[in-house]
Amino acid sequence: MGIKQVIYQQMLVLAGRNLSNFGGITIEDASKVTYLDISSNEFTSGAHLKPFVNLRILIVDNNNFDSLHDFPSLPLLETFSANKNQFSDLDTFLASASAKFPTLQHLSLVRNPCCPMFVSEEAYEIYTIKVLRKLKDIVNLDGVSIPTKMKEKILATLAPAKSAKPAQPAGKPGDPPARKKISMLLEGEAEAAGEEEKDEEGVEDARERKVTGVLEYNEKYEKKRAKKTNNVLKTNSEGNKYVKNDQL
Repeated sequence: MGIKQVIYQQMLVLAGRNLSNFGGITIEDASKVTYLDISSNEFTSGAHLKPFVNLRILIVDNNNFDSLHDFPSLPLLETFSANKNQFSDLDTFLASASAKFPTLQHLSLVRNPCCPMFVSEEAYEIYTIKVLRKLKDIVNLDGVSIPTKMKEKILATLAPAKSAKPAQPAGKPGDPPARKKISMLLEGEAEAAGEEEKDEEGVEDARERKVTGVLEYNEKYEKKRAKKTNNVLKTNSEGNKYVKNDQL
């Protein structure tokens, strides 16, 4: 006997039903569904999601998806939670996601082979950079909010390498590896604040010096003494040329 699922407030929850498709489930108007949760099932293909054209939230945690190639285009999708699946190729996933989910803001891929959250901090930083470069509207990744300033700096300073030129060694000798740059960006904000404070103090000092009118000594501005020879004062004064020597 089929299961008739009632859609309440545009939400459809089919979690934990051992489903691999929607066979046996009557959905009266899938186009009205904006929230769909099919977590903890046996889905392997996104083709079954084609009727849900107006989804804003899609939860597919704990299934067997390994690719987005047969997922439909979901132009309104803002949240995609796909924890505990089989997505392994991050670059392929991001290319498909950017094309099919153009308004995506919240993404979670924890416990997928492509997400190194529990591998190492360095690997996860590289992963974060890749995601933010490809999905520029992301504000929350794997349950963690992305600071706006941090995202802006990553997008501005970590531009992808140009494909027209052959690969060159990254950076100059002594430059930090790319995987450490996120941490450095955060530290840079604190240092910049300190430098700004110093600059303000320097401006204030300059203003004080200007008000008091203090000039530093420089020997080139010292007036040279006139030389005396046989009691004759030799100078360039115009008045002295009219005075006799015995009157000086």
